[in-house]
Amino acid sequence: MNKAALIYSLKVWLTGILLALTTTWVFDAFIPYPYKNYFYEDVFERSVEAITFSLAFAIPFFVCVWFIIKLNWHVSLLKLLLSWISFFLGWLPVMVMVIASDNLDPLSLSNKEEVFFYLFLNCACIWVYRLKPVNKS
Repeated sequence: MNKAALIYSLKVWLTGILLALTTTWVFDAFIPYPYKNYFYEDVFERSVEAITFSLAFAIPFFVCVWFIIKLNWHVSLLKLLLSWISFFLGWLPVMVMVIASDNLDPLSLSNKEEVFFYLFLNCACIWVYRLKPVNKS
């Protein structure tokens, strides 16, 4: 079960982050950007930041999947529970960043939209992938 939980959580995390980054890159292609060195200042930095901050989601998510996969509930209930957990875990990096920066001002609307979009993608990925492995007997 540990291997199944690890594979599932990696699939959800990597797919969610790749979809979020790809979407932002596509939007940036249509919006003129003021930076001269677009690749370094936006694509590279955004990718590194997204992967780094989303690790604060991925590690606790793996632990939750590891415990939840052991429950003998219907798969739909397990995925619903994981969706709720991922919503709260997705805010974890944002809150850590706000508290660590000692800036307790509310987040801007665009930052909130980006976080909600990432959370939506993670919840969608939870429902796309198979949670429990199929018995081959």
